[in-house]
Amino acid sequence: MYKQYIDARTGMIADQAIIRTSDNACIPFDPANTDYQEYLKWVAEGNEPLPADAPILEQTSDNTFTVQL
Repeated sequence: MYKQYIDARTGMIADQAIIRTSDNACIPFDPANTDYQEYLKWVAEGNEPLPADAPILEQTSDNTFTVQL
């Protein structure tokens, strides 16, 4: 099974890789990567990755928010 994740730099769902939940490996979207090829086969079989965990917003003393991933 696979899971999306939040990119710490952008705070958005990562669009360049996916997490394999069996070992928490981060698999880049690279056609030459055999793990990525397995992921594409898994998706072609009708599967969908789990959604990313929602980031946790933390309010700071100056009333701004930071994202805790």
